[in-house]
Amino acid sequence: MNTPNEDVIDFRDVLGIIRRQSRLILLTFVVVLAIAFVYVVQATPMYRATALIKLNPQETNLLDPNSVGSINGSVETTLIETEVEILKSSNLAIKTIEATGLSQTDEFGPKVGTIDKFRAALGFELPPL
Repeated sequence: MNTPNEDVIDFRDVLGIIRRQSRLILLTFVVVLAIAFVYVVQATPMYRATALIKLNPQETNLLDPNSVGSINGSVETTLIETEVEILKSSNLAIKTIEATGLSQTDEFGPKVGTIDKFRAALGFELPPL
């Protein structure tokens, strides 16, 4: 009454399955690796930069650098907040983009999106850049 149980999987059976399906496993690995390589080559690199700006709200006399003026704390906070808002403004960003010519570069200039590429492949007209 010693019959083998068909429901039990042992280590040799698993190794046999892996050995028989080794070509399929290797092919799947190579395809996934190729897709990852194509993505890495085609993806636009994204960079992020940060800058630390020190604002000195104290009034200094350029003719007499040893004399330091005193400013009220609330006025100092207001001056700093005003300068920060100026730095965050869209107008300053647009002027910076125009001054440095970033809109003309391949990295920051206008690009055709993925959906527009599909539309062009199907023969539809692309929207203006």
